[in-house]
Order: sequence, then structure tokens, then C-alpha cells
Amino acid sequence: MVNKIGAEKVILISPAPVFEKQQMARTNDRMKKYAQTVKKVAKHEGTSYVPLFETLVEKNIQKYVIDDGLHFNKFGYEELSELVLRKIKTLTAITFPKKQLSP
Repeated sequence: MVNKIGAEKVILISPAPVFEKQQMARTNDRMKKYAQTVKKVAKHEGTSYVPLFETLVEKNIQKYVIDDGLHFNKFGYEELSELVLRKIKTLTAITFPKKQLSP
């Protein structure tokens, strides 16, 4: 998919951690391995990467998911959108050198 679209047009996002007390099908150990693989693929393909797992694993994941322990609630989607927007801003930021004013 990256090759077909073009690495410069792709942003890969790691999976989010799960709230393991409510989500029995997936573990955070498994999600961490998946996130590490996504990061390796992004590096190999030269695409951008959003570290969703790494960001949320340090927080209380229960705050970000609905009762199933997996799918985001409004706080989860806000966090995801903030991370993606931050990445887009870094990719599209145009900086201009400061002009020196003549004395």
C-alpha cells in the first residue's frame, strides 16, 4: 500500500493499548509488538509514524476507551486526532529564514 500511494503521502499509526481488565482478546504485550512492527515498517518504507501506543500506554487507558476496553471514546479520539494533527503540522510546516534588518 505504501509503495502504491507513495511514502511521502502515508502516515502509519501504531495501534492503541487496550484496557486489559475489560478486553480479553488482546493484550498490551501483543499490541506493543504490533506497534514495534508498525514503527519498523514506517522506518523501512520512509513514511511518517504516529506513536499512539507509546503515548497512551503511559496514561490511564481506561479514560480513553469505552466499556469494551478496546474502542475509543471521545477522549481517545481527541488524543488520536491531536497526535495526527501534530504530525501533519510537522510535515507541512514551511519555515522561512529570518531576514536581517539593515542598521
